[in-house]
Amino acid sequence: PYLVGQNGGGSFLLLYLICALGLGYFLLTAKLAFGRLAATNIVDGFDKTMRQSGKKPNRLCGLCTGGLAVFNGVLVSSVYVVVIGWTLLYVFESARLLFHIRPVALDSDFFTRVTDSFGMQLFWGFLCILITVFVIARGVKGGIERLSRILMPALFLLLLFLLGRILMLPGAFQGMTFFFTPDWGRLGWTEAGFDFKVFADIFLAALGQSVYSLSIGIGVIYIYGSYLSPKTDIIRSAG
Repeated sequence: PYLVGQNGGGSFLLLYLICALGLGYFLLTAKLAFGRLAATNIVDGFDKTMRQSGKKPNRLCGLCTGGLAVFNGVLVSSVYVVVIGWTLLYVFESARLLFHIRPVALDSDFFTRVTDSFGMQLFWGFLCILITVFVIARGVKGGIERLSRILMPALFLLLLFLLGRILMLPGAFQGMTFFFTPDWGRLGWTEAGFDFKVFADIFLAALGQSVYSLSIGIGVIYIYGSYLSPKTDIIRSAG
């Protein structure tokens, strides 16, 4: 949302959709196909795929390339651990507020106190790690898949709730207009002509967001692909 706000609303959204469909879709398809072909972890996947294609594997290349994806995953996860820790804390404090146990509202000062407290962030971040380990230890079907059947519908319902709440806020119509209407000036088209730098800045932001939101480059889509059966239509699944 903040990237949309900083980059002209509909202008950013338009470029984001073009990047996601024009580039992200093909990268997503390639990652799924690569994962299904290798059918192993991402570090060994490069070697196995090269052997299957009759080429001599380069172990160092496979280790570095697959290892980079794992390293990227660790970096991204380190951010999620903190944010999910905040979310767990807010669920807990919201419950206290709901049952009138907490006397003070959850305002911006509360969030500032949370981010300034190393001990509080460490506790809730560690709790997030414990929950994650518990789910993953139960395996793909018994842990991740079973929990996803609950959490994904819950996420969808939460999004509908948030959408309804947003549409009832003052200025909601103006906000939706800003979100869906491209500003051609923000895309580089000005009275003086086309400004390539303005266009390049918003394009890079949209491209980066499309790659990030499709989880390309950290091995996630590859792992999904490694579990796919030969009968799965990858092109349709990516769509």
